[in-house]
Amino acid sequence: MSWNPLLFLCPLIIATLVAVGLRTAVAQDVVLRIEPLAARIPASSGAAVKISVTNKGSQPVTLVRPGDGSWEGQRTPVVEFSWVPRDERKLENPQAPPMEYPKDRCANMQPIMLSEVFRLAPNETLMLQEFMPVRKLPAQPGSYAVVFYYLNLPSMGRALTEFGTGAFEAVRDSLPCLLRSNEVVFNVDPTAPNPDYESMLKGKQLPARRNSLVASWQG
Repeated sequence: MSWNPLLFLCPLIIATLVAVGLRTAVAQDVVLRIEPLAARIPASSGAAVKISVTNKGSQPVTLVRPGDGSWEGQRTPVVEFSWVPRDERKLENPQAPPMEYPKDRCANMQPIMLSEVFRLAPNETLMLQEFMPVRKLPAQPGSYAVVFYYLNLPSMGRALTEFGTGAFEAVRDSLPCLLRSNEVVFNVDPTAPNPDYESMLKGKQLPARRNSLVASWQG
């Protein structure tokens, strides 16, 4: 059983973290929360969470939904999971996302659309993703603590081809922040039943597996 630690962050992300201040960004009034669709899973089914975001501040905030290129660090928001085994080593998930670069460029990356930018009023909660596979969670049996990171970089990307109509201005005015979710524990158990994810989503269609957000259970 092994865990790939943080190797290095791309210069843009490092510069952004310095600019906004890691501690300040994490302490924003915007709260990121994940909830497992099933906490006990066989390795074959893959782990999945639903992700919500809440504005606990007194002012509205603007954020951007993840999309094609978010996992690869090629568009804002940059997103990633981290997991650590719950064993005698007592490892902790890091405060910053454990992203490894360079990553393969998404060949069919779509532009950021205005519909992906959203505004959260004070005390408002929005479901960011109803079904998000946990990437790279190992197949070995055991308990694993998982967190999710959301890093919004409004200055990321300049070419007009990277944005749909009106999206550039909307993304530029969004909140720069690093959000770290709560920690949830998954138990990988070969004897566990396969979760019925479609029933959990009340008949809603699962995201297409060709989408970069759900392309592979194991990353």
